[in-house]
Amino acid sequence: MFKRETHQLEAVVGELLISATDWQADQLASWRDRMLKAIEDLQKRLSGQFLNALKEQPLKRYLHFHQRYLIHLSDRLTDLRSQSAGLSSTIANVINEVLEGIEKVLDNAKEHFGEGFDLSASVSLYHKERSAQIRYSFSIPNCDQRTYGLLEAVANTLNELTEPNTQRKPTYYEMLFAHKISSIIAQLLTMTAIDSRLLFDRLYMENFNAPAFALWYQQDVLESISGLDGAARKQFLNQEINRLLLTGIPPRQGFHEDRLSINEELTRWVVKVATLDTGAVQQLPLDLSVTQIGLFIRLCQQTGCFHEQSISGLLRFFVRHFTSKKQTHISQKSLAKAFYNADQTTAATCRAWLQRMIDQINKRYFP
Repeated sequence: MFKRETHQLEAVVGELLISATDWQADQLASWRDRMLKAIEDLQKRLSGQFLNALKEQPLKRYLHFHQRYLIHLSDRLTDLRSQSAGLSSTIANVINEVLEGIEKVLDNAKEHFGEGFDLSASVSLYHKERSAQIRYSFSIPNCDQRTYGLLEAVANTLNELTEPNTQRKPTYYEMLFAHKISSIIAQLLTMTAIDSRLLFDRLYMENFNAPAFALWYQQDVLESISGLDGAARKQFLNQEINRLLLTGIPPRQGFHEDRLSINEELTRWVVKVATLDTGAVQQLPLDLSVTQIGLFIRLCQQTGCFHEQSISGLLRFFVRHFTSKKQTHISQKSLAKAFYNADQTTAATCRAWLQRMIDQINKRYFP
């Protein structure tokens, strides 16, 4: 019964795949009408016969199979439209119309069939392409750097799902989760007072176990303890462990199915940091001013010396592990200012010691 409609779809799609570039206008119009009719018949059959019988496990598997089959047909049409150099714009437009029809069948199944729709299945290429037109961006006027960094990490994670330059297709579950996270943030942004802590706690409770989200938290903790003495550091880390454990999250699936839940991942990490932490980190003194260190970091970053791409991460590392000629503790704010706003005097000094390095290389290796 249901099998006949999918075979009909495959047969009609096959006609286009074999000889579409040679079709005349009337042939294309006939194909379009038959394809849309096959999609309409399929939609009616799904709604008419299967809607009230979804508690039957064999039928769920049957519908899951055909859901994936529709996605497969959609992807074949998308590939044809994208990769065929000889395809006219008229045929491409008709293909888009058919792709939209297939998506409506899938969207209707997702909305009405509950467990009969497999959320773990990857979306179609067309669905990804259509979703990529919407880019997530969250902003708060005059927000602090921590909150800005967290919002940026979340937006980048959600936008990566539909990144056009990647082969991976997101699942329906991931797309729904992304929409939920976006809605939560949009609601929070309407509040008069919001900071990184409130935002983090809300996403933490949704088990938003994205790598960028976890990394933001780890960097935030490391920055918070970088200027503390041993006892204060220990107290801060113990408070974080208790806060993560007490906040907890409901036992629900996370954003990434193959990763630990966010509370388990972050609690383990803070416990490890607290266990390995022995107090203040031994710092290496440099015979350079803060402005010279800032310019040095910038030069190395711009010439590809660092694997680390996060500028804030680089600055935190240097603040934690080095001292300047006159300061035993370098603030990240002053180092960031030096990184972005070095003057010509500082540049001249740096050029002089870089030239001395070059002279040493020439003397030793190119006599």
